[in-house]
Amino acid sequence: MEITKIELKNFRNHKYLLIDNIGSILIIAGSNAAGKTNTIEALQLLSMHETFKRAKIEEMLCTLRAAEEPSLISIDIYDHNTLNTKQIVLQDNTRTYFYNKKERPAKELIDLIPAVLFTPDDLQIIKGPPEQRRDMLDSLGKRLSKSFAHIRDEYHRALRHKNSLLKQEYIDLDLLESWNTNLAKLGSSLNKHRRGLSEQLLEVATAAYSKISGGEELRGTYLSNFEDLALELSQNREAEVQAGRSLIGPHKDDLSFTINGSDTRRFASQGQQRSVALALKIAEIEILRRVCGRNPLLLLDDVMSELDTARRTHFIDLIESSTQAVLTTTNLGYFDEEFLERATIAQLQDKVR
Repeated sequence: MEITKIELKNFRNHKYLLIDNIGSILIIAGSNAAGKTNTIEALQLLSMHETFKRAKIEEMLCTLRAAEEPSLISIDIYDHNTLNTKQIVLQDNTRTYFYNKKERPAKELIDLIPAVLFTPDDLQIIKGPPEQRRDMLDSLGKRLSKSFAHIRDEYHRALRHKNSLLKQEYIDLDLLESWNTNLAKLGSSLNKHRRGLSEQLLEVATAAYSKISGGEELRGTYLSNFEDLALELSQNREAEVQAGRSLIGPHKDDLSFTINGSDTRRFASQGQQRSVALALKIAEIEILRRVCGRNPLLLLDDVMSELDTARRTHFIDLIESSTQAVLTTTNLGYFDEEFLERATIAQLQDKVR
């Protein structure tokens, strides 16, 4: 499956944008504020029905449009020798989805074109707090499995109720015990799902990182703060009552990384940290491909700025052999001439070639 055409009308700063004859690699080039990231956002919205900017519809509408004009995001998809079109129309604070010109429910079309996104903010997966790494695992898990999504959401719902109870002046200990019983079951299941997913992710990511880095060794470990959740919740009940919050459970877990034995948060360079984040995105693509049976679209916003020449070359070789990718850049000089000849280049101030 590959996208062959992108068409935007009245989206963000794009009054109209058309990119066609797209091959396996699309490079969107231009100066800052030219609309490169906005194009990536549109593709993510069309694929995943959400965007990393968490924007409201009125914020995504082009300020140059006439008041009555809707916003349109449209792509053509070539899949199994068939050309299809998926579209979103944004108007009056609503989203309407179309497939081959026919309106369809959103739930039928989500992840029809699976996509994996990298933005500079994804560096927080490596150098940020544990919440960033838990969210990465949970976001992927929820895309792969309704069971994972249900367990994760139910765990956090129960956790909110328990924390609310722990903040009360007078705590009903029987009710607290009931929530602990529920959380022990859900938390143990969530922990098991995350561990299994992290093993799959790390298997692919470590191999991808070795190729990007030219042989450096990446290792990852899932870190849990409990072994027997039911027992440890019981043993720490008084400590949680005193603290006024839950102290034990998968909401405290983490995923740690080392490069050649050194902690990536403390000792890795910017280029190394970015390479680890990119290796994890490559791993997401492979896992989605296994589950969905389709090649995901890789969306890469400002990837090359922190990579040295060797890492850029290795990373380009890796993505070119694995999936269709859309990259943004302010500098085409990051890419060698042979690669540029093979790519479709959309220069936002010029015509697409």
